[in-house]
Amino acid sequence: MEQIQRLGYKGEYHWVTTDDGYILRLDRITYSPVAGENSDRPVVYIQHGVIACSEMFVFWRHNSSLAYLLADTGYDVWLGNSRGTTNSRNHTHLSPDKHPFWHY
Repeated sequence: MEQIQRLGYKGEYHWVTTDDGYILRLDRITYSPVAGENSDRPVVYIQHGVIACSEMFVFWRHNSSLAYLLADTGYDVWLGNSRGTTNSRNHTHLSPDKHPFWHY
């Protein structure tokens, strides 16, 4: 969130627990300095590829980042994180330091 806040955007984290106990973090851009706040925005969900995380969509300058471009044009932007990534290494009872965590 620190990265988007420096650029004048606002966001929030949401945690979702899967049926098999993995706790995944979703990042949401809730405000754009260009589009403002609007509760009737269409939703867009962006999911990273292998060996990445949601931060790849907000790391670059706001005028060349897909997440910022979508937020600026009025979308409610949600960024997903796959299990096992930096932002989603949590589980209800398994430790990422142990082998069973990685059997999904």
